[in-house]
Amino acid sequence: MPTKRDTPEVLAAKYIKGCWILKIRLMSSRRLLWKNEFSLIHFEQAVLQIRKITEGYAQLNLLLGQIEHSEIPNKIKNFHEPPKILNALRKIEKKPLLARAKMNLMETIGTRKKWRLEFEDITPEDEKRICYNWNQCGRFLHDQIIQEPMITEDEMSSVLFENRNSLRAEHQWFWNLLWNHAAKLKDMKFFFINFGDESTTSRPIIGKEAGFLEIADFEFHPEMYSDFTGDVDWKDYTG
Repeated sequence: MPTKRDTPEVLAAKYIKGCWILKIRLMSSRRLLWKNEFSLIHFEQAVLQIRKITEGYAQLNLLLGQIEHSEIPNKIKNFHEPPKILNALRKIEKKPLLARAKMNLMETIGTRKKWRLEFEDITPEDEKRICYNWNQCGRFLHDQIIQEPMITEDEMSSVLFENRNSLRAEHQWFWNLLWNHAAKLKDMKFFFINFGDESTTSRPIIGKEAGFLEIADFEFHPEMYSDFTGDVDWKDYTG
């Protein structure tokens, strides 16, 4: 019996939901990595969020592939690992439908502002970096730390801060990649996503061309996903 396919409107709603979850993961891992207090447990929690962010990126691409091509083999839909998903999608669509994007102010006339949306394609090297992060985070999370050699207190601080600085760089890269991005679709033009206020778990903002598909209504409760409440004052995270 054939399985029921999601409509493009439902797929677009899932895309917005996926972006919303990614926003929360980016904020959560930022809080962990820039927290004044830092330990191995903080680091492990941040590593987990980065791994989930790589998986979220792959799922966004999968949703765009389903919107664009309507039929994606069930085998690909059942993949969970970003390398498998992205490699399979590249055999269907040679380059990612998701792209970096930014809005540049062109001119201001009275109270009206004219903006230009600029795209930058995501490269094969970018996707290799995403897959590398997924793999490295998984290796770290499955390491048997209890089996590692004992280290001194001085060595402990050095190792912690070296690892934290490395993961901070990757986190900032993902933040820049995803916070403002666009989806470029052939028949339905494009839509632009801005994750919005970086101090709250508010819904990401979507801008779309006239005639773009509608987005189905959906219910989402960010407090179910977030490990923090209230507004985040980033001045409190200076570690």
